[in-house]
Amino acid sequence: MERRLMLWGGILWILGLAGSIVGMNIQGDTGKLVAVIGNIAFLIGLALVGAAWMLSRRNAEKKREE
Repeated sequence: MERRLMLWGGILWILGLAGSIVGMNIQGDTGKLVAVIGNIAFLIGLALVGAAWMLSRRNAEKKREE
């Protein structure tokens, strides 16, 4: 499960960053919308990567205790 979260988080992180950059280079309301969607995808991806990191850290601590 951690690998899936890390994979999807990384994909969203990269696509969100790219979308945000592309949105900043498009004029008008469309550019603003693309930039906002990119920022949201970036933050969701970042949260998923953080959640996967916390899960792997917690599992490593449980294994260490055993």
